[in-house]
Amino acid sequence: MDRLLPVRYVKYVAQVGNLRYALLLILFLSLFPALARAETPPGAFFDRTGQVKAAPFATLDDLRAALGAAKTPAQVDAVWKKITALGQMPLVFGDTAAFLYRGKGATVDWLGDFTTWRAGKPLPGKRVVGDIWLATAEFPLDARFDYKVRVDGQQRLDPLNPLKQLGMYGYNSVVTMPRHFPSPYLEARRRVARGKLSEPFVIASKKLGYPKRFTVYTPPGIEKLKDVPVLYVTDGHEFSNPEMGALPVVLDNLIAEGRIRPVIAVFVDPRDVDTGENKRGPELLTNPRFQWFLTEELIPWIDARYPTRPLPEARALAGMSLGGLHATYTAMRQPNYFGLIAVLSPYFLAKPAVLAEVEKAARQPVKLFVSQGTYDYDVDNTRRLRDVLKAKGYAFKFLETNDGHSWGNWRNVLDDMLVYFFATNSAN
Repeated sequence: MDRLLPVRYVKYVAQVGNLRYALLLILFLSLFPALARAETPPGAFFDRTGQVKAAPFATLDDLRAALGAAKTPAQVDAVWKKITALGQMPLVFGDTAAFLYRGKGATVDWLGDFTTWRAGKPLPGKRVVGDIWLATAEFPLDARFDYKVRVDGQQRLDPLNPLKQLGMYGYNSVVTMPRHFPSPYLEARRRVARGKLSEPFVIASKKLGYPKRFTVYTPPGIEKLKDVPVLYVTDGHEFSNPEMGALPVVLDNLIAEGRIRPVIAVFVDPRDVDTGENKRGPELLTNPRFQWFLTEELIPWIDARYPTRPLPEARALAGMSLGGLHATYTAMRQPNYFGLIAVLSPYFLAKPAVLAEVEKAARQPVKLFVSQGTYDYDVDNTRRLRDVLKAKGYAFKFLETNDGHSWGNWRNVLDDMLVYFFATNSAN
C-alpha cells in the first residue's frame, strides 16, 4: 500500500478527534488498496476546493483543446471565464500542474521551491492564445511548495491562487497536489482548552551584551502541574505566529487530544529590542555567546519561574534553516543542557564545519528529530546527517517531505516532532 496514505487519513480523521476510526480506516485500506487509489482517476482534474460541481475540463487535454479552439477575443474571454470560475490555480490533473496567467508581457515564467527559486531554471510559460500563458510540470502526488509568477522579470503572487503562505520575506502562492494534506493541528479548535502566550519578557544579557526578548507558552492548568518539559525555539516570533509556525495552536490541540503531555515553550525572538534588526545570522551561526545566553541566562530564568523538570531529557531545542544548523551545533556542544534536538531544514551550506563535527565527534546523549523537504537547496547535506546519525547509533526520527524551504513545510511537521519528543503512553 502507498506509504503516504495512512498518514493522510490519520491526520484527516484526527481533525474530528476519532483516532480509533483512523486506525480502523488504515486497516481497511491496507486490505483493499485499490480503493485507496481510486479517489481521483489518473490524469483527471483535481478540485482542491471541493466546490466545483462540474469541471469544464476533465483532463489536461480538454483544457488544451478549449484553449486551442478559442479564435476570437470573445471565445478567449469565455474560456478564461471558465478557468477563473474554478477558484484555484494551478489546475491539477493527476500528477501534472497547469499554471496559467493572463496579461501583457514579453516573458512569463514560474519559479519557487520547485526551481530552488532563482538558483534554478524557472518554468517557462508559452503564450497559447491571445494574452494567455501556460506552463505545465509534473510533481509527486503529495507535493506542496511555495511559488510566484514572474512577468518580465518581476515576481508577483499568482492572482488566481487564493492559497498563500507567509514567510520571512512576505507571502508566496502555494501549490498543493492531490495527496497533500496539511497537519490537522494547525487550526484553533472550539471547546479546546488553550494555553497562554505571555507578553514579551526581556533579559539584559551579559553574555550577548544586549537585551534579549522572548515569550513563554504555558499549557492549560499550569498552576497544578509539575515536572513540565520545556521546548526552546529560535526564530520564536515566527514559530509563534499563527500564519507561520502556529506552534501554540499545535500544542493546544495535541495536549487536548492527550497525544502529548503538557509542555512549556519558550520563543526566543532574534530581533533587536530597540531597533528591530534581525540578528538571527550573528546569533545562529555557531555563536558561543548565544549558547551561553541560552544555557547560563535563559534556562535558569525559566527554571526559577515555572514548574519545569530541569533535566536534559526534558529540555528540547528546535530551529529551522539557520536555526536547524544551530540546533545541530548545540547537540554536539551542549548535550548536558538539551537532550532533545529538532533540526528542521538545516542550512549546513552556511557552515559545513557543523556537519563535519557530527561526523567526527563521539555520539552524544541526545535524541533528534530531523526533517527536510525534497525541494530544499540543502537536501543532500540533511540526508548526509541522517546517514551519519544512523551509522553512529543515535536515537532519531527522519522525515522527508515533497516540500520546500518554507513555513508551509515546517508547520506541517511540528505535530510529528512534538509527538516524537513528548508523547503520552496512550499516543505510542
